[in-house]
Amino acid sequence: MTTVFDQGGVPRLAGSSDTVAGGGAASLSIATVSPVTAVESTATALTVTGEGFVSGSVIFFNGIAQTTTYGSSTSLTCTVPTTDMTPAGNVTVYVENPAPTYDTSGTQNFLIVAAAVEPQVNSLTAWNTDVTGGFTSTPKAMTLPTHATGDLILVLGTFNSYNATSSAHETYCGGSAWTKISEAEVGGNSQIDLEAWYLVAASGAETLEISADRATEGVGCFVVIDAGTFDPTPEIEAQTATGGPNPPSITPTWGAHPQLAMALWGCLTYGVVSGYPTDYDENQFTQGESTGASSTDCGFAVAMRTDADGALSSFDPSAFTDSESDSTTLTTTLVVKGTD
Repeated sequence: MTTVFDQGGVPRLAGSSDTVAGGGAASLSIATVSPVTAVESTATALTVTGEGFVSGSVIFFNGIAQTTTYGSSTSLTCTVPTTDMTPAGNVTVYVENPAPTYDTSGTQNFLIVAAAVEPQVNSLTAWNTDVTGGFTSTPKAMTLPTHATGDLILVLGTFNSYNATSSAHETYCGGSAWTKISEAEVGGNSQIDLEAWYLVAASGAETLEISADRATEGVGCFVVIDAGTFDPTPEIEAQTATGGPNPPSITPTWGAHPQLAMALWGCLTYGVVSGYPTDYDENQFTQGESTGASSTDCGFAVAMRTDADGALSSFDPSAFTDSESDSTTLTTTLVVKGTD
């Protein structure tokens, strides 16, 4: 009698289809596994083709025996449950025949792909300028919220400026390498901007300096989104509108996908937001500053909604409820794509 070892290294007596020194080639083998990849935690129907299958043959997925349906000597099927489709990474598939032979095939590779996830907001923190002096040509250092390497940091806010002789105005986020996402503006000598900027943290110790080409004040919030929950590019799209409290519709170019949508609102004076867009019931926030002069006041609000299952291909927020004149109100709809 000859001893052989099965897939787990357990010794047993050789069967007629085992390969042993001086013996014939084993008949049990796998030719294909279909599919060869699936998303993590998703029940997956698996078809295995090959030779030497018998009634009672069992498919092993990542070392776990599956409830197997015998089709023929060349075909087996099973459905791998969600509990076995984790964690993400490469696993093996093989077949074992029943007693008395306990023959075991070679292995085929299978890739479990990490499931796409929606952006996860870690924190939302208010910020405002020094209202006694405003921004000047000298950059104003801002204190960023606590963040880690790889986090996505958004600077969202309303900026108000006044110049008796010029309507030209621009606000800049500097320090680390910030990128502007969007800007909506109204006004002339007294101008209001609703802006969004982002940065992917490289060190966990990023800096922010805001400057402008004339005296400016601003209010808004920092949003920190956890690393690993957004597209690493990252992919962020926005649409802006002026003249009312209704944020514009947006259809992201990536289509339906796990994502995070934000409705932003800004005003020239310290208006009051008393209601947010329908279904935008996450991270609702309003912030304002008033110095007693309407030309240097501004207000800001944001509300968010998560599309965790990627069911939405477009967003069209309803209006904020506010006390502000439409002529001095700005809105933006911004969407952050989750992971693939």
